[in-house]
Amino acid sequence: MYFDYEKKDDRGFYKIAMPLIKAYANSHFKIRCYGKENIPTEKGRLIIACNHISFADPAVIISHFPYSIHFIAKSELFENPVTAFFLSNLNAFPVKRGLSDRDALKYACKILGDNKILGIFPEGRRVRSAVPEKAKRGVAFIARRSGADVLPASLYIDPHEDVFRPKLTLRFGSVLKNSELFSGDRDKSQELQTASENIMNTIEKLWEKKHGNSCS
Repeated sequence: MYFDYEKKDDRGFYKIAMPLIKAYANSHFKIRCYGKENIPTEKGRLIIACNHISFADPAVIISHFPYSIHFIAKSELFENPVTAFFLSNLNAFPVKRGLSDRDALKYACKILGDNKILGIFPEGRRVRSAVPEKAKRGVAFIARRSGADVLPASLYIDPHEDVFRPKLTLRFGSVLKNSELFSGDRDKSQELQTASENIMNTIEKLWEKKHGNSCS
């Protein structure tokens, strides 16, 4: 696997591919989106944190977000040269799961340092039950290291709705300010744990709204 960690600029292919990304997402789901008013009006240092239910999740979020997003993806997807080419040109970058991948973490912080937007699934994997699970500490580590705020989001689908193009609800919550997530606790390990739990708890509360039309 090879990825150029020096190239942080938004790829031009991202905007060109947007119609295809939207078509791909809409071909899989009937999407409803709530909470767009919670998206910052100006592009800046921000982490989008969302639960993970399917391979199409990045496409769903990208289709309803006004700015380019750099998503973290599992390194296995970059082992195929064709897949790696498309993912890289859609601003995605690899991370080795289950390991302390310093290159990926540094790259994520550099992206945020350039006032770009990072997309991450805190659970670290797809959850086939579609019910949010415990978050890994990666999202909190990156947020603390970069000073970025976190925009929580949730994806809800009824796992019992076994139909073609099931209904899916994407919901954006209120931004979690970095200063609210981190108080400067000397016990950094506990601070990361608490921040990770707070982020995931917020995502779960959004998810619990299911297909309701509440935007808060």
